[in-house]
Amino acid sequence: MWSLLSIAAVISSLFTAIVCVYGTASHYWLENSETGESVGLWEKCQHKEGISHVRCDPLEKSDLAAAVHAARLFMICASASSAVGALVIIYLAGNGEQGSTAAKRVGVAMLITGLIILIGSCWYTANRSTHGEGFDYGFDIKLAWCSIASATVAGCIVLYEYMSTTRLKKNYDELTLSI
Repeated sequence: MWSLLSIAAVISSLFTAIVCVYGTASHYWLENSETGESVGLWEKCQHKEGISHVRCDPLEKSDLAAAVHAARLFMICASASSAVGALVIIYLAGNGEQGSTAAKRVGVAMLITGLIILIGSCWYTANRSTHGEGFDYGFDIKLAWCSIASATVAGCIVLYEYMSTTRLKKNYDELTLSI
């Protein structure tokens, strides 16, 4: 049974999963428009003007602060949990099981996913100064902040559907008992 709220939860959770996976793998967390460099969680790239080829080198483990390693860990966990959460939300919405305890659990899991993305993004932004001067935030970090909101929205929608479905069932049961 697909309601408008179920569709919104599915879209929001899929957006979260796609953005988390893409943002974790991409190299546009920080950008320097003057030098054409971009830095991600895994590599640093040099973009040449007028040339479509991008040269990327892996980030050296010795040069990375612990915050970058922590951001990597949190973003990988967020990618996995958002992908699983999106699949479970699709399953629950498709089978009309918004009132099940699995819906409550996946709603809370999506809220926790938003918190995990928040922690990973904050730790990465706190470490911005180690890459040198002239770097601005790239679109990956902005997408990470957007995915915090979409994970929170998906979790809240699923929990709202769970509460309204169980409340309706409880009211129905009370009504049938009184008759």
